[in-house]
Amino acid sequence: MEAALPVCLLGEDGTLHYFEAVSSSPLITNPIAAAVGNGGGKGTWTVRVPAVGKGEEPGYQPELYGQAVKLPDRAALRTGPLRLDDHTKPAWHVAVISRAANLLLAPDTAALWRKLRVVLTCPTREGWGTALMPKIMAADVLQPLRQHGWDSNVQAWALAEDADEKFDAVVAAYVKRHGLEDAA
Repeated sequence: MEAALPVCLLGEDGTLHYFEAVSSSPLITNPIAAAVGNGGGKGTWTVRVPAVGKGEEPGYQPELYGQAVKLPDRAALRTGPLRLDDHTKPAWHVAVISRAANLLLAPDTAALWRKLRVVLTCPTREGWGTALMPKIMAADVLQPLRQHGWDSNVQAWALAEDADEKFDAVVAAYVKRHGLEDAA
């Protein structure tokens, strides 16, 4: 038996920031839920992207197949039966999202800028986002997450380990060049 991961967000370091697993048996989904509930990040798992639609499915990434991954250290999870219209027996489902502060989901750069202003410590002004976001992206403050089966209208990012320092440097350089009043 195995569980399919129809949706996942995978970081560069192999950490699953979000995933859903579906199986025909709770004997598969319950141990996944238990592993996550017990601190998850201690072991590695293997991802197998569903073969249905291989090469045709939007967002399909063959490099995810067979990749060793880590479960998030802290996560919120839900598990239980999933009723499907065309099946007599339920599928078993578990959904896990990382509670790490470095996970950011945003539909566009304006929303991402607003989230960065909340989670990073350097004081900024709302109006600086248009000018600063390209510089923030170039400074590798954010790392895009690999996405499989994810809503393409919402982008997923992880903050770099040194995001605070990089963000501060970008903001400081901008303010030094433009001043506080001109930058607004």
